[in-house]
Amino acid sequence: MSLRTEKLLKRHIQRVMQDRRAFIAGSVIPTINTGGVQTGSIVIQRIYDDGTEDLRRAEGQPHYKMGQRPDEATVTYSCEDAGAAEGLDKREAERLSADALLNRGLERVAKATMRTLVYDENEMFSLLLATAGGGGGTDDFTDQAGGVDFTQFNQANSDPFVAFNDVMDAIELNAGLRPNTLIFGGVAVYNSVAQHSTLLASLPANVDQSIAGFADLKARMAYKLGIERIEVIRSARKSTRNPADRTKVRVGADLDNILLAYLPETLSTAQSKQTTLTDATAAARVVEFERDFMWTQDGFTQIYDVGYSRCFRILVPELGIRLTDVLA
Repeated sequence: MSLRTEKLLKRHIQRVMQDRRAFIAGSVIPTINTGGVQTGSIVIQRIYDDGTEDLRRAEGQPHYKMGQRPDEATVTYSCEDAGAAEGLDKREAERLSADALLNRGLERVAKATMRTLVYDENEMFSLLLATAGGGGGTDDFTDQAGGVDFTQFNQANSDPFVAFNDVMDAIELNAGLRPNTLIFGGVAVYNSVAQHSTLLASLPANVDQSIAGFADLKARMAYKLGIERIEVIRSARKSTRNPADRTKVRVGADLDNILLAYLPETLSTAQSKQTTLTDATAAARVVEFERDFMWTQDGFTQIYDVGYSRCFRILVPELGIRLTDVLA
């Protein structure tokens, strides 16, 4: 394989990654790059300042210095190598023209990249929306259960937006930051809120109230909550490896769970022997190295391999609350 072809295939990975609108794991969850360190720790600096310090000083005296008592927390991480590969029969490759061979390579790299995106989506779903310690460590979000902490959304006299605002107020009071992200664990649970009478009653007459008006309903929901992002896990994955029984199911479609959390788009970090996080986030995608392409040969098969190393971690559990069993 020529160097030019290899560069084209590597660039194609990035193009596929940029066009990943069906996935939220790499776009909603902020990324921390460890600088090639596979296993280590992230120090989360929470500057201590309760706002009660008197800032007045006598002439000639220094001003109050913030951050003299940092409240630090440490979260360990261990990035795991992952990837997917697609093969092409060497004898078939030898019969193809150069352009046709390149196109076959692009197809296989795209397919392998998409498979890794589905894998990340499942990992992210387990971390953020599954219960019982899905955070990969001792830290996890607090759960609030439907039928216990709030009325389930498909029951009479329910109001999802009262439940959402109560959760957002609790997070802001406890952690000092108001959630900016609402993630639905699947289409069914999203529809239960999008079609709820409390939302539909607030819509102007010109707004499409059907499921087809997905963007309109999301925008109205965000406006009603005063929240920046609403995401629905919609990507599909194969439910079995057996081709005869192969069907597609949606990631997270079997859980009636919702997450409200503070998840900024980007993070500021400092790297030395360990990574120091100077911004706040409920969770992060920790990356040792991003997706890269490797070409190998196994007997009569040319292998198009897309590999990377990462893990997902909950970093500040108090910045998120998970609503579980929101439907009866």
